Amino acid sequence: MARSDTDGRGRFHLTGLAPGDVTLTAVAKGFLPQTRALTVPASGGATVDLALAPAFARAA
Repeated sequence: MARSDTDGRGRFHLTGLAPGDVTLTAVAKGFLPQTRALTVPASGGATVDLALAPAFARAA
């Protein structure tokens, strides 16, 4: 398992992942978690774009 925090722009970087299939789950307080499957290539670089949705919607 690897863990990372985001920077001020929401970007993150994970190191030490072995090449192959991995599951990435992003969580933040007040938002629904989002999970994505991806393949880490032997070169070690992969990009994933995520957008977390609020955990609840306010009535208008």
